[in-house]
Amino acid sequence: MNAYQEWRFQLPAAIEETLTAELWRCGTLGLEVREAEGGKLIVAYFSDPLADDFDFDLEAWRQRGVERLAHSRFDDDDWMATYRAHIAPLSVGRFVIHSGEPEDAAAVLDAPTSSASQSEPTVHLRIPARTAFGTGSHESTRLALAWLEDLPLAGRRVLDVGTGSGILALAALVLEARRVVAYDIDAQSVCVARTNCALNAEVLGGRRPALLAATPGALRRRPWFDLALVNVLPERIVDHYPEILARLKPGATVISSGNLVQQRGELLDRFAGWGWGPLGEKVEGEWLAWALRRTTDL
Repeated sequence: MNAYQEWRFQLPAAIEETLTAELWRCGTLGLEVREAEGGKLIVAYFSDPLADDFDFDLEAWRQRGVERLAHSRFDDDDWMATYRAHIAPLSVGRFVIHSGEPEDAAAVLDAPTSSASQSEPTVHLRIPARTAFGTGSHESTRLALAWLEDLPLAGRRVLDVGTGSGILALAALVLEARRVVAYDIDAQSVCVARTNCALNAEVLGGRRPALLAATPGALRRRPWFDLALVNVLPERIVDHYPEILARLKPGATVISSGNLVQQRGELLDRFAGWGWGPLGEKVEGEWLAWALRRTTDL
């Protein structure tokens, strides 16, 4: 059974984004940001024991006005019970995403979609809350789904980078992508994605993405994909972008999500160096997502 740590911080609102970025760098599994009197409350989760290279400098953050209010440990069952208790059906465009558990049934039936066209049928995706990300509840996933609905996918080949629970790969197939290849370096994530494909077999009409536990180097090095979905924190994927971009056809698009607003300038400079520029961006809270094309195609 896995064990986890929960850290709670009180901090001035002005350094919220700086602290969250540092917690991601230190390997947090997930975090929540809440309003608090006089500032913000951040709840961050880590594996227990902490990684050998964990180097969060609590004393340095105390000097900047950050107070660690609590530090506790709990096992897998407690983690998932707490997490599931806060998951509710979610509407993103034509999609309604829910766990499929019996207690969600009434809420699912009542959940409205936010699709711009009322003529589009509502699509229910069942994504059980097995992990803290990939249910559509995180802003970066919602932004990526919103971009998917804005782009024509019919007949296109899609590469889903860091697929996690497979939610974006499933959505791309529903939106009539010709072929979806989805990979993740975490083999357990790929197993979860396969299970989610089976749970949504009826919605997918018998189609499935090709799922791989791999790195970009495992993909044949030729321009084959029309779209790359990259919903991954930049520090975890930036070194792999040249390999990913080399697999894209002329005129292809990249949806890049998982980016913090405060990283906008730095990341756009990197994309410009690779010869890519934004078609547009979507923002939710401190997170942003771009659709990008080669600058020669803009």
